[in-house]
Amino acid sequence: MKRLFVVTLGMLLSIAVFGHFAHGYYGDIATDKESFTLGIAGQNSNQITSLTALFPIQNANGWAGAYVSRQVADGEVVAETLNGHLQGGFKIKDVGIEAYIEATRDKWRAIDLAIETGYFIRPGTFTWNNIRFSGGAGNYTERRTEDAEIGRDAADPSTTFGWLAFVSAKWKNVSSVVRYKPSLDFAEERIEASVSINQPITDEIAVGFSTQATVEAEDVHTSYLLQATFTPE
Repeated sequence: MKRLFVVTLGMLLSIAVFGHFAHGYYGDIATDKESFTLGIAGQNSNQITSLTALFPIQNANGWAGAYVSRQVADGEVVAETLNGHLQGGFKIKDVGIEAYIEATRDKWRAIDLAIETGYFIRPGTFTWNNIRFSGGAGNYTERRTEDAEIGRDAADPSTTFGWLAFVSAKWKNVSSVVRYKPSLDFAEERIEASVSINQPITDEIAVGFSTQATVEAEDVHTSYLLQATFTPE
């Protein structure tokens, strides 16, 4: 696992020079504007559909998001993800202090329901060669109810307390973020990464590509999607 962690983190950090901070499901969608993103892909009777909605919360200097995706193969739902995210915070000079809560259901990863809360401190951003970098660290708590398919009774939820560290960057229309989320004793480790490319077509519409990966124990989960984002004026 340690070798896997080092190799994977090195690869993902090499990607991370192209992004800025945002949660994986929401790519590099601006959090200061209301937006709606639709993703559709398919072949014959197989199709993938996703919908993302994001709303700024001005009074809390934060945002709320909802993400839904479904993959159908030969008329059967083989993968389905539901995610809700709420985040807000404040700044002390250039240092940001933020907290979040999110709920996730993921059929493919056999997660019936995962509730995660956490906070992190984010120092000010800096720019190098037109690449804007950011990063931060904090703690998180996750309570996960998993399916019996992976060896744990669905009625026996597990709770993880851990550390949270991330590095992100943004270059032109390309962005990414890498998160390292070990348990408090480092007995369990998780790496999450996302990369997004968005090209504006008009002031209200942009098309793009997003991909994300999660490395947890010996399991590697990846996904990607072509999408269009509508940002009403």
